[in-house]
Amino acid sequence: MDISILIVDDDKLVVEKLVEGVNWKQLGIGIVLTAYNIRQAKEILEEARVDILLSDIEMPQGSGLELLEWVRNKEIPVECIFLSSYAYFAYAQKAINLKSREYMLKPVSNRELEEALGSIVEILQKKREEQGEGEDKKSAFWERYLLQENYSRSLLEKGYKEGICSPEGKYFLEIIRIFPDSDTKKKKNLVLYHFIIQNVAAEFMEDRIRS
Repeated sequence: MDISILIVDDDKLVVEKLVEGVNWKQLGIGIVLTAYNIRQAKEILEEARVDILLSDIEMPQGSGLELLEWVRNKEIPVECIFLSSYAYFAYAQKAINLKSREYMLKPVSNRELEEALGSIVEILQKKREEQGEGEDKKSAFWERYLLQENYSRSLLEKGYKEGICSPEGKYFLEIIRIFPDSDTKKKKNLVLYHFIIQNVAAEFMEDRIRS
């Protein structure tokens, strides 16, 4: 999935220069969105996936700090860089409190901005890799657990230890019936899978009733 960025600045010339001047493709950013006020930015953030917010601070219809505070309250997972014309300590302090990655003073060169963006892209890519590995790990655990021939307490305890499941958790077993084609060999395999799923479901339900 492409990394996306939202540029927010009331100065359209600044926005155009950023869109045209930064080498987004080389950075690994495939989607560049723009907004010229806080209202437009909020609409985009509510409708589209945004990974990076690149925002001015002082704008006529609301500040970039107010926008990031709104983002944090909404719990939207966005990394942020502020571009500001003002070296105010209070602004920088507020930006830090809102977990902004960078506070850069205008005018900023494309090279400096690309370096800052590159660092954030690396962070995002690492997070995605970790999330992907986590999902693969969960899928592998549940496949092994549900298709095991004999119940294994140690396997379940391993799942607890690794945070994949918990003794207090509630889980729902979803069964998908597969309709085979005319291939006899495939039919035999599907019969076996249906048998396994039925037995696992029965054992699962018996355990829940006992508890």
